[in-house]
Amino acid sequence: MKYSIIKSEPIFSDETMLDFIEAIRNREFLYRASSLMETDEQFDQMVEAVNRAMKACLLRKIPIHDHFQGIYLTNAKTHETIQDWKLSRLGYVLVILNGDPRNQLVAKTQIELAKSLL
Repeated sequence: MKYSIIKSEPIFSDETMLDFIEAIRNREFLYRASSLMETDEQFDQMVEAVNRAMKACLLRKIPIHDHFQGIYLTNAKTHETIQDWKLSRLGYVLVILNGDPRNQLVAKTQIELAKSLL
């Protein structure tokens, strides 16, 4: 029996594979940091909570890009662009834990998380 050697080309380019991996990773980002804001005036508090949450990950050597993805949103009417973050479940919980309890939603969720641990 005679065999032929067939040279095959990769089905996916490196860029296609990276896009696929990124799409899989993005499935983990189910939350947005801005969803924790009750008013636009709480933007600075949200940024501070996100920064503290990311710092906690850094100190524990947890890859930030696995839990926080910076995005920009533009208001269609005012054309104002603001920064937001897509968050994994861990990122979302860390932002809540580091959030300002003067925000009723943050305070309520902090209490619920604490009660679930007891």
